[in-house]
Amino acid sequence: MDKSELAKKMLRYEELKRECDTLEEEIKNDIMYLEESMEVGNVRATLRAGRKTYDYETATIGNPLVTPELIKKNSELKVNWKAVCEDAKIKDIPYDTSPPSVYIKIFN
Repeated sequence: MDKSELAKKMLRYEELKRECDTLEEEIKNDIMYLEESMEVGNVRATLRAGRKTYDYETATIGNPLVTPELIKKNSELKVNWKAVCEDAKIKDIPYDTSPPSVYIKIFN
């Protein structure tokens, strides 16, 4: 193999990689639109729900069960707001949810 042949292979690789990346994005968008996972042949596109992120500190604001002593008890270098909520028996915790995502895998 000479350098010219290798250069052709590398350029072909770049072309195919860009085409595959575009096709992958299209599949992900289609799965998000359909809102369901799909498996065809040896390709699986899995829809994953977003993850919740709880905001324990916000849950404690204005709650009469949260005392300075409770905050101090659950503080080291920073306040453990989750522990404060647990000790104060706060159940209604605000949260954010990350957007859903799609994972595509080729398997044997």
